Amino acid sequence: MTKFFNLKTALQVTGVAAFALAAFAVPEAQADHPRGTGGKFTVHMNRDIGGFDHIRVPQGGMGRYQVIHAVNGVPFTADANGKLIPNLAVKLTHNDDYKIWKMELRKGVRAPNGKELTAETYTHHFGRLLGSRLAGRFKALLGADLQKVVADDKYTVAFHFGRTQLAMQELVSDGGLYIWFMNETSFAKANENKPDYNRMSMGFGPYMVKSWIPGKGVTMVRNPNYWNPKAQHADEIFYRITTGPEGRGLWNAMRAGDIDVAWTLSGGIVKLAQKNKKLTVLLGHRKQLHFSINFQMHKN
Repeated sequence: MTKFFNLKTALQVTGVAAFALAAFAVPEAQADHPRGTGGKFTVHMNRDIGGFDHIRVPQGGMGRYQVIHAVNGVPFTADANGKLIPNLAVKLTHNDDYKIWKMELRKGVRAPNGKELTAETYTHHFGRLLGSRLAGRFKALLGADLQKVVADDKYTVAFHFGRTQLAMQELVSDGGLYIWFMNETSFAKANENKPDYNRMSMGFGPYMVKSWIPGKGVTMVRNPNYWNPKAQHADEIFYRITTGPEGRGLWNAMRAGDIDVAWTLSGGIVKLAQKNKKLTVLLGHRKQLHFSINFQMHKN
C-alpha cells in the first residue's frame, strides 16, 4: 500500500457501495500516480470470471465485469447528464434514419503488445461473434437488429442496423455490455482457434492480466502502452475471489486486512463498515457498483 493514495480519487465514481482501509484516505493525495507509486491492492470479487472469450462465456457477472473493464473499457463513458465522454472512441454520429451509426476511434490507443486499436479490431471481433452459433444473443445486446459492423476507414467503425436505433449513445457508454471487451486483432487471429483462448487477454485498457488462478483470483498490472497514463492509479490489483458477498466471510476479511476494497449489496455490512472509523464507505447504485472498482474510471 502507499500512504499517498486517495480512495475517492482512485475510484473516481459518483459512489460505490464499497469500503476500504483508512490508510488510503489522505486528503491531499495527488490525482495521478506515476508507475511505482500507486501501490498494490486486493479487491473483493464474489465469483470467478469464467474466462475472456464471449463465445465460451456469453454473459457478464459482477466479477467478470470488474476484470474486463480493467483490461479494456468502453468506447465512451457518460457524465451525470448523459453527455458522452470520449474514451477509446472520440466521436459518434448517425445517418438520417438512425440505422447506421459511425464511431471514430481515438488514435494511438495501444494494447500491451504495442499494437494499435483500429476499425479492424471491431470488425474482426463483431464478425466472429455474429458468425457464431450465439449470434442472436450478441445481436440482442445492441438491439435494433444489428446486421453488420464494417470499417469505413482505419479509425472509423460503422454499425448497420435493420431497424432504427435510438439508444446507441447509451449503448456505447454502457459498462454492463461485456461485448465491448475485445482482443487486439493480430493476437485474436493468432489464438482464437486454440483450445485455451478463453484464458487469454490482450485488451486496450489501463491494466493487463499478469496471472489468473481459477477459484482464487486475477492479478493485474499496468498496461505499459495505455493511452492515458494519468488514469492509471494502482500499480497492481489482485481481484480476490471471496465467495458469499452478503455473508460474514467478506466482512471478516475486510476487518482482518486481507481485502483493501470491496463492494457489497448487504445493508447490514454497510452499517457495520460505517461504524468502523478505519474504513471508508462510498454508496452508489447497483448497476455501477460492480464494474467501478477499477481505479481508473472517469469522475461522473
